[in-house]
Amino acid sequence: GSLASGPINMRLGRRPTILLGSATFTLGALLMAASASFGTLVLGRVIVGVAVGLSSGTVPMFIAEVAPTAMRGKLVALNNVCIVSGQVLAGLVDGSFALVPAGWRYMLGLAAVPAVVQLVGMAFMPESPRWLLEQGRRGEARAAMLRSRERTPTCEAEVESEIAEMAAAITLQREAEAALRRATVPIRPVDEGGGGGGGGGH
Repeated sequence: GSLASGPINMRLGRRPTILLGSATFTLGALLMAASASFGTLVLGRVIVGVAVGLSSGTVPMFIAEVAPTAMRGKLVALNNVCIVSGQVLAGLVDGSFALVPAGWRYMLGLAAVPAVVQLVGMAFMPESPRWLLEQGRRGEARAAMLRSRERTPTCEAEVESEIAEMAAAITLQREAEAALRRATVPIRPVDEGGGGGGGGGH
């Protein structure tokens, strides 16, 4: 999942990647809960693992790219706090089903609940303005950024300034990547024996 998240993010965008991760996680959790064999249980766990890989690297990036500058650090930190809190809550919920007949099915199936909540929530979120800018869709990037900003007299000017800074950063990144590719072009070995008539069989 982590290996695939980079290419999917670049091609489809942050929002579709998170939606795909949420849907995949839901499918895997329900498959584990309904599994009738060890193989099905393992398959469901693999699907959940792929989903976690898709989302874990994408969600913090999406938050950082959508959030207003003043709130960016707080929201990314809050995401980490929620992950740890969710792990603690999952442990408590699992413990509450320890003595319930077939309680493991409830443990695994309930994992689909937060995934469904994220799936529904992301359906109403805009795409990352940075990704839209990378695709040359400046107008859509501006509209996406305005959706996540408080309407103030200076809001539009601040958004234009952020978009200009983001566009400049994207340009610098592309120039650096191009320079790196040029620097890592393999050098062909020199054919030392290609000068003509020397070196026959002595």
